[in-house]
Amino acid sequence: KANQNRKAHPWLITYQHRPIYCSNRPTNRCRNKESWALRYGTKTEPGLEPLYNKHSVDINFSGHHHDYERYYPRSGRYYSKSPAPYFNPLAPIYIISGAGGGAYEPHTAFDRSPSKMSAKRVTDNGYTILSVHNKTHIYLRQLSVENGEHEVDGLWIRKAVGWVPPYG
Repeated sequence: KANQNRKAHPWLITYQHRPIYCSNRPTNRCRNKESWALRYGTKTEPGLEPLYNKHSVDINFSGHHHDYERYYPRSGRYYSKSPAPYFNPLAPIYIISGAGGGAYEPHTAFDRSPSKMSAKRVTDNGYTILSVHNKTHIYLRQLSVENGEHEVDGLWIRKAVGWVPPYG
C-alpha cells in the first residue's frame, strides 16, 4: 500500500529506538542476538529490514547510541557509494540520531574504524533537522551544540518524480 500511495505521500520515513546498523562500541551492539532479531526477525516475529525493503522505505531513523552516524543507502551487505548515492537511492538510508541523549559532556570517541558503508560519524552533542522541501527533495542537517551551534553534516536526498527503489 505504501508504494501505491507514493504520488500522494512520496517519502516513507521510519523510526525505531534501536538501530539496525551501527559501527561504534567495543562489542558492536548491533551485532548481537537482539539486533540480529530486530534486523532479520525470529521464528515468530518478522525482521524490520525485509519490511523496509519490501515497502521501499526511504529513510530510517534510530537512536539508542549517543552519537550520530549516517550510512550510504544499504540493504544487507549491499550499499551504494556511487558518485551520487543520495539521488534516487537504491536502498534505505539509515541514520542514528542519538547525539542529543545522555549527559551534556563529551561523548566517547568512536572506538573502531568506520564501516565502508558508513558515510559520516560525529560524537558531538547535537540534533538532527529533516526538512521536506517537496515531493523530490529533502535536506538533512546534523547540528552540533558544542563550541557554538554549527552544522557538522548536511546532505540533499533527491529522487525523481514517481521514483520507487527497485528493491521494494
